Amino acid sequence: MNKFYHFRFLPVVLVLLCFFFGRIDAVAQTVVSPCDANPFCSDSSYTFPNTSGNVFTSPASPPVNYACVSTQPNPIWYWMQIGTAGTIQLTVTQTSTSPDIDFALYGPFTDLPAGCAAILAGALPIQSSYSSAATETIGIGLPGGTAGPCNGAPGLSTPPAAQVGEVYIVLLTNFGNQPGTISFSQTAGTGSADCGIICGLFANSNGPICAGEPLHLTTQNEDTVTLFNYIWTDGTNVVATTKNPTLTNTVAGNYTYTVLAISDEGDTCTASVDVTINPRPSVTLVDSTNKVLCNVSSYTLQVAQPTPGAAYQWYFNNDTIPGANGFSYTMDTTGLYRVESVTPEGCRSVSKTVSVVINHTDVDFEFSTHFACDQDTARFVNLSEPGNYWWDFGDGSPEDTTKNPVHVYQDQGQYVVRLKMQDLDGCVDSILKIVDVRHPLVAEFTTNVDSVCQNGEPVQFTDVSTGNRVSWNWDFGDGDTSNLQHPTHAYSLAGSKTIRLIITDSLGCRDTTFRNVYVDSLPFLFLTPDRYELCEGDKLELSIDYLSQTAVGVTWDFGDGVVWKQNDVAVHHYLKPGVYWYTVTVDYSVCADLTATDSIVVKAYPKVDLGPDSVICLDGPSILLRERFNAENPAMKFRWNTGETTPEISVAHPGVYAITVTDQDCSTTDEVVVDKDCYTDIPNAFTPNGDGENDYFYPRQLLSKGVAAFQMTVYNRWGQKIFETNSTNGRGWDGKFNGKDQATGVYIYQIKAVLNNGKIEEYTGNVTLMR
Repeated sequence: MNKFYHFRFLPVVLVLLCFFFGRIDAVAQTVVSPCDANPFCSDSSYTFPNTSGNVFTSPASPPVNYACVSTQPNPIWYWMQIGTAGTIQLTVTQTSTSPDIDFALYGPFTDLPAGCAAILAGALPIQSSYSSAATETIGIGLPGGTAGPCNGAPGLSTPPAAQVGEVYIVLLTNFGNQPGTISFSQTAGTGSADCGIICGLFANSNGPICAGEPLHLTTQNEDTVTLFNYIWTDGTNVVATTKNPTLTNTVAGNYTYTVLAISDEGDTCTASVDVTINPRPSVTLVDSTNKVLCNVSSYTLQVAQPTPGAAYQWYFNNDTIPGANGFSYTMDTTGLYRVESVTPEGCRSVSKTVSVVINHTDVDFEFSTHFACDQDTARFVNLSEPGNYWWDFGDGSPEDTTKNPVHVYQDQGQYVVRLKMQDLDGCVDSILKIVDVRHPLVAEFTTNVDSVCQNGEPVQFTDVSTGNRVSWNWDFGDGDTSNLQHPTHAYSLAGSKTIRLIITDSLGCRDTTFRNVYVDSLPFLFLTPDRYELCEGDKLELSIDYLSQTAVGVTWDFGDGVVWKQNDVAVHHYLKPGVYWYTVTVDYSVCADLTATDSIVVKAYPKVDLGPDSVICLDGPSILLRERFNAENPAMKFRWNTGETTPEISVAHPGVYAITVTDQDCSTTDEVVVDKDCYTDIPNAFTPNGDGENDYFYPRQLLSKGVAAFQMTVYNRWGQKIFETNSTNGRGWDGKFNGKDQATGVYIYQIKAVLNNGKIEEYTGNVTLMR
């Protein structure tokens, strides 16, 4: 509650309302004592009829000091309290037939009583005026007044700027003593007077309250005589125009309500009261609709946005639920539920009551099946509670809405049947069951073999069919049949046989299956060699005639440790003489393998030897060549490359001589080389490195006595002669030229030799010098 100072209401209009607030002109009477001064508000302009008739009723001087005013005809006193610090300029104007207004300014004081006491005790004015002008200027922190000093007090002066809370008192006089009006107001400066001193008004309320509760605003006015009109605002809008209004539809928040009191004389004053409207706790539920809960065991009610610090209590059918003091409650019983909450400030909220029905839908069915060959039938009995029904039989057929349907399945199998229902409360539930209409009849059999040899062992047939079979019909693919469950059958004709089995079950339903058995033809094998004797190392060629269409491989064993696989013709070479038995085996996948065997005689080649190579001198005696091993064997046949057929021959010339010895069509040839004697032996490389081995290039003689004369010349690769000798007993070229070692490389030689018999032999060739 805010209190404003009370004053004696003057017939002064303080405010001219512009939508309840604005400028007011005041009407004043003579005030003869500073203790009864009228309050002044700096945001108003004051105009009043001035008193005339030379009324001198102010306190006597002395002790009061009026400075330059001297006398005080027709006085009126005003006072103001500083609300905003700064400079203040007041302009006073008089209108009359003989205007002459004067003033004296006192202060600053702490309050009005202190100022009044000080003036009555002789306090000096701080500014005054005693001129004949119709307008005077009063200044605080600004220049004001005229003339002076007078009576020890200033006239014209510039007092210090005003400070907040200071009180100033001013005396106005009508020295012209003529009827008229006096107006004064603040016309300049940065400070201002506090308008709260104009009246004594109190504002109160019944707050704090809770949002939504009525707010009672009350006004206490110390003036109980004057009639007032009242205007209440919330700082922005007018909320009431009565003295003690009641506001409804209150909203949480902190508010300042201000009341303006306007007297029937035009006087105004204000008072304010701060009001706290506390919010009510939130009890809005996440879902507050009435609901039927289908096939659930519980449901949770929850406050959407709980208020921190608030206490909550849940109710069931208007009874308190013990311990249910949280923001949520999980219920499992049909009934009415609500939640109440209260804040620490005592604000209470009650949620909407929610009706919750928990419904458990009873749905069930049973069925029976009836089998047939092409279609199967299922009969369903609905055990559910009353309602609407939808059947899904699991085979893609349309839904059925009858209560107890009969359904025909076109194919055998396991089907998931769903019954969905909606009960009379609108709850929906469903149940699933498996309907098994499998009674398969599948013909199938096995055989102990899938292939058999013609006229071989019987085939064993075993029925492994599925189903409640009661009869079997076999067709073995060769014209024979059987009604046994597990028959056997022997095949006398080759080829692929298709076996058919037809089975029949107890319903008369049938199924058929087929399987092939291959009957292999009887095989044959004939072996033919190209010879029965051969020489060691010669080729043996073997051919066979056999049933190749069903053979899976041919294996040859030649009796000498060599075995390989090869179809048709085989070729082999025996490396040692002897008698060998060879075998061919043909492998058949079904019929038994066939084997053929024969022998071959492998004869040895005769051993032939003419001895080592020999030499012969030109024009010298002939030499005898003789086969050393077989010359005395009359069974042997001899043939030389010279045409002779004897075991030995005589030769007089160099050359290659060969003899072929034949024993039972097996021939061996040997040869010897008869070289000429008495010729020069020429090396092709030498190494002149001083190691005593091949240090010289020289053509040594196999028979040095056969050479009568000798000449050798050596050239480098540029054709330069670097060595020459005629000595038959010299050491030859030592790899130097003019005493210097020659480079590693190839050199050219020319040799001319004269034999003892006068014949001349010449040689040209290359020799490599190596280091």
